[in-house]
Amino acid sequence: MEHDRSFLETVCHPLSLDHVQVAVTRQFLDECLDFIENAPLDPQCGLQPYALPYRDVSITLLKKVFAAPHGPSGASRQQTLVNNLASLERWRSHSLRVLHESDDYLGAPPQFWEELSVLMSAFWKGVYDSEQQIGTTLSPEALDDLSAAYMKVDREVLLSAFAPESYVQSALLLPVMSDAFHGMVDRLRVASASHDLACRYLTCASGQLSTEVSQLWKLLSLLDDAAALQSALNSSNKVRSEWRAVFQTIVNQHSRLEAAMSDALGQYPLPSGAPLRTLSHEQIPQIALGMSQLLREAHARSTSYEAHGLFDSLHRNVLSRGMNTGLQEQETLDGELNQLRNNLSQKVSEYTSTRAALIQNLLANLQTQQAETSGMWRITALHERMKVVSEDLAGLRNNVEVANVRQGDFMSAFDEVVATTDLNQLIQQETIPPIMLSAGNAVYAGGSPNPETPIADIAARMNGSTPWMKATEAGDFLTITVTGQWSPTCAISQGTHRLPGSPHTTKPILVTRTEQGPNGSQTVPVLTGPEGFLVNLQNSNFQAVSKQTVKEDGTYRTFDKTASTCAGMEASYGSPSLVEGVWGASFKAYVKAEACLSWDSGERSSTTEVDNNANGTESRSVAAFTTGLRAANTPFPQLPAGSLLLVEVERPTASAQALRRHIRNIHPVQAPHTSIAIDRASDLYLVVNDKTGCGSTAAGSLTVNISHSRPLAASIQQLGRAMAAVREDLRSKFPDYLRQGRLHPQDLSALRSQAFARLSTECNCNVNDPSKIPTTFNGLFSAWLEHDLSILQRQVEILAVRREQDMLALELRALRDELASAQAESRWVRMLPLWNLRNLDGAQLDSRTREVVSGLNQYLYPIIHLRYPSVFTALANDSAARARLMHLVDMDWMAPALDRAESILDVEFDIREKFASARAAANHLTPKVVALSFPRPGVQADTPYRKVSDSRAAQVWDHLLTTGIAPFTVLPEDFYTASGGHAQLFCMESSPIIRAMGLFARVHVLDGVVLSNALSTRALTQFGSQLAFPTLAGLETYQQSNAEWHFGGLPVTYGAENDALDTFDEHALPERAGNGLSPFTQFDVNGTVLFSPVKPNEPPLIDMISELVLVFQVEPRQLTQPMTWIRTCHPGTALTSQGLLSVESGMQ
Repeated sequence: MEHDRSFLETVCHPLSLDHVQVAVTRQFLDECLDFIENAPLDPQCGLQPYALPYRDVSITLLKKVFAAPHGPSGASRQQTLVNNLASLERWRSHSLRVLHESDDYLGAPPQFWEELSVLMSAFWKGVYDSEQQIGTTLSPEALDDLSAAYMKVDREVLLSAFAPESYVQSALLLPVMSDAFHGMVDRLRVASASHDLACRYLTCASGQLSTEVSQLWKLLSLLDDAAALQSALNSSNKVRSEWRAVFQTIVNQHSRLEAAMSDALGQYPLPSGAPLRTLSHEQIPQIALGMSQLLREAHARSTSYEAHGLFDSLHRNVLSRGMNTGLQEQETLDGELNQLRNNLSQKVSEYTSTRAALIQNLLANLQTQQAETSGMWRITALHERMKVVSEDLAGLRNNVEVANVRQGDFMSAFDEVVATTDLNQLIQQETIPPIMLSAGNAVYAGGSPNPETPIADIAARMNGSTPWMKATEAGDFLTITVTGQWSPTCAISQGTHRLPGSPHTTKPILVTRTEQGPNGSQTVPVLTGPEGFLVNLQNSNFQAVSKQTVKEDGTYRTFDKTASTCAGMEASYGSPSLVEGVWGASFKAYVKAEACLSWDSGERSSTTEVDNNANGTESRSVAAFTTGLRAANTPFPQLPAGSLLLVEVERPTASAQALRRHIRNIHPVQAPHTSIAIDRASDLYLVVNDKTGCGSTAAGSLTVNISHSRPLAASIQQLGRAMAAVREDLRSKFPDYLRQGRLHPQDLSALRSQAFARLSTECNCNVNDPSKIPTTFNGLFSAWLEHDLSILQRQVEILAVRREQDMLALELRALRDELASAQAESRWVRMLPLWNLRNLDGAQLDSRTREVVSGLNQYLYPIIHLRYPSVFTALANDSAARARLMHLVDMDWMAPALDRAESILDVEFDIREKFASARAAANHLTPKVVALSFPRPGVQADTPYRKVSDSRAAQVWDHLLTTGIAPFTVLPEDFYTASGGHAQLFCMESSPIIRAMGLFARVHVLDGVVLSNALSTRALTQFGSQLAFPTLAGLETYQQSNAEWHFGGLPVTYGAENDALDTFDEHALPERAGNGLSPFTQFDVNGTVLFSPVKPNEPPLIDMISELVLVFQVEPRQLTQPMTWIRTCHPGTALTSQGLLSVESGMQ
């Protein structure tokens, strides 16, 4: 029926008045909501004359109906909820399609979201008020009943939304669901922290212990998959019946949820592959953000639990301090743990005494519908988590890049050994003429990547027309050396970006800077190496800055959260006022997060960064694993803009040309060295990852030198082809581990063993027989194998961090969009006090509880796990202690956080008591002294210690002599022996911890007298952040997150061939350098102390040194059986005088 405007004024508006009964209003509500659908169009203005009055009347009527009491639980109440949801759905359809004339949610105007937010908050407030009306007072005892009552309401809303008679099957169902599950998810988060603590010490490995918490996270993660949800529900025997009924109803009516997801995404039918979990947050409309965040979080926690027995495994292998076991270190550790315990105990007491006042404050907020400062804990916690995750991601990426550069350094040294020894009879080395590149060599015109684009259209051209190309075969190796700087900034200089803290301000990225020249200030381009750019926020401007993995002084870059805007998310914005705090901080954090996700990841095609090309062969890029500013309109927008890329392409047939879809691998080039091993016959191209069309003169240039090595001897060719086949097979398994998001030490051991077994088969030779295969080449395979495994391990960790980062970004965006209206009736502002009230104890106690959990997990657990595993046995054998751990696991997730905090304090006491007993019983582990020699190339080494290969030694010495930095890497193979040796470890001595270390220089005569202990100096040393610990199961790797443990002074002593241990005892041992770290990491030693003469007018000391020996005193843990996965622990393993060549980058 068609109505004119008078219908709104004479019929609909009076229905909103207080004296009109709700039943009457409801009788005419649908007709009033349908008015806009049937209103006559104005010839000049269309529906515009009706828009404002319709908005006012429709929203007012709905709020009145929603606020009406629903009556007791049962069929009548469910029908009321069904009707209210149907009315909200009717309004959504008319408002979006007719009033706002939008065909999809991504294009819906802000006013639609503001109005929907107001109505959703009114709907939920009415539902909760009908269950339990909150007045101006509420006793602490009634708070727990309130939480249970509201949880009951959540279930009733879900049952009504999925009732057979329900009308809701549009995208509106998604925010209804995410809001209804909000209370459960809040409680599950709190329960998960204590659950994880108990599982650490109960070893719930691979999720073998099934609990209601684990089953609920599983069910939540599968809400978008009917078959998987039903299967999980069938085995969810721990989930209480009232929630099982809810999930079963969702399964029975799942077509309604599928229709809602299709409507939200505008995709019919709904695409496979869990789109709400896998699409980027930019592709998900606001109406689906809450549901998307819920699915991602639940999936991340559920898969983490199944893989590791922990819901939050992000910091599973993270250290916050050293592994020290001395008396002083024990006292320090005890003091820190005591402080955390006391903080929680104090917070429990404070909360208990002030609980009533806190409740009254929240009630006041609820009555006035204003977000109070107490609500800021949500935003603050989210900021802090984003900061930690972003810093972790930057640190892991930095480790990958440093590992790649170290492998390049190693191969560069290997090339020198080949060139200067008789190995040049076995390997053909080709030095390609230097290649000069500038930004002018970029040829890409822009646009979206097309798989049919010829490689020649994006590859760097030599002489103006011909792309540079190099043909390679399986088993070849290339070492790329890059010098110089350039400025390929065309792509990043285009476009503008929102400025954090200023919602409506956009700025470009500046690609020039001002510096003082001879004639005053001048503007110069920002220059960088081949790795692209980072971005800084300086004086409210985005400034491009150089990115380089190796610094100008030759040291390897360590992660610094202040290095760039995106390297670490800063969560501190001062102490703003209430409105400022809620609006400014959240918006600033979101914009910064959003920008960083875009700049630092680019356009990702999948969650695992693994794609298949048109022929089914696998192509792979390292988009997610490199740091750098991304930009659209580059040949590879998922890789750093302004970087130099070496593209490995499948060789086409003679009559065909290489196309983009033939790409097998993309290698970002790093300075100074990048090494590449060829798995299959391929053609290589260089690509400048920038575009043309900016018109500026190219500034700077890079000089690229390439060394191409190919086996000559038949046996070496056979070995080279076998190595290529094995590495190709190994790398084909990477996607499986990346998708499953886990990699155990035993997985690495299995992959390592399989690789060596297949190498023998493929080669049809005994790879351990030096008479058949030179030890150097055997070790070369070890080098690449360990490098690949270490990169895989870090890629798995990086993707886990990226998934959590995406999840946090979605939640930040949801908060941003809710706050964007800046109105008091915003759904977020209205609901926040209510959410805080029902989870008051969690809000007050969660941070201190997590500190205790983190302290036990990050401070204590690694020491217990690696050094005192008897603690686990003691906890298992103590029935009372085990019962308290099991209570934490099985504790009702609805239980008050106060009860949970007190239970955690009980468990903390048990764990520390058992740890103290184990520590006392051990009575200090017996220290051992180990040493490793790095001989100077071309000089006879005469110390009695195990020596690294010529290639590894050459790498250290070359770097030392050219940069002043000696980059030592120590591997398990360097110290372990199956049969015994001088200054070595037996294969049953696991997880050694450094008590002290030093560097000994073997010197020759000076004025006819052996220089012995003439100087006692210290060299500034950077200790690796990746620490490896050999265990019976394999190599356990931990990340040292505390920067205070990354640097220290390393004692340097000098003497004759037999003086190393004596000088160590006298001068190095008291210094205790490296105390608490693992010896199996990298040590970058500033060796400039070696370049000064001992006496005036004498040559520098460095000229008299023939060997550099790293000496350690370590405390190992005794095993009952050997660690046979270590190569030097294999029965019958023999070492040549040059030792085993091992990976230089494996432990980085």
